[in-house]
Amino acid sequence: MSSKNAIFISYRRSDSQDVTGRIYDRLNSYFDNELIFRDVYSIPYGNDFQKELKQSVERCEVLVAVIGATWLAVLQERLKRSDTDWVRTEIAMALQRDIPVIPLLVGGARMPGDHELPDDLQTLARRNAAQARPDPDFHNDIEQLIQRLEEIISNPTQPLSPLQQVKLAALKKRQQLLLAKFQAASNQMNTSLSEADKVTLQEQLASLEQELEQVANEISSITSS
Repeated sequence: MSSKNAIFISYRRSDSQDVTGRIYDRLNSYFDNELIFRDVYSIPYGNDFQKELKQSVERCEVLVAVIGATWLAVLQERLKRSDTDWVRTEIAMALQRDIPVIPLLVGGARMPGDHELPDDLQTLARRNAAQARPDPDFHNDIEQLIQRLEEIISNPTQPLSPLQQVKLAALKKRQQLLLAKFQAASNQMNTSLSEADKVTLQEQLASLEQELEQVANEISSITSS
């Protein structure tokens, strides 16, 4: 069974705190929350945060490096001032362990080149990046990320019963239909609509998102049982 804090989320509060919170919530609907490390939720009050960060990176199975629009600029500025950069430290430790490190691009960020990174982060530029684009693409992007994380941290489990297999197949089909409806409604928001129509679409999107979360939870309850 995967250990506590198997998935480590590394991010800069200055450029990706809000979207990281949304990403964490989606991951938490699929995985046991003990499997996911995010500093604000995983470090108990009064504990040495430096020690907790190092220990969590040392035992995680995969590190997700959330890279926002100002991620590289902050890194380069701190290099000039010789400031401690815990995001750099986290990623460098994971790269040194040679575990999967997934750059996750958000907010229109680009992948930095190795010539823009310090020596201990240069191999990050060669790691295949994922992305978490704004709606309507957010849900599909996170589904792909979840599939990859499942591949990394999954372990042999008891096979699903025939009834569970049927339920799981139906839930996944329902999930795909909901995603298609969500994307179609999101695309409509970009067309010329009356204010009344926009309000109706916003309500529809909110309802679809709730259904997606419920289906995700039901899938998680079957696959983690």
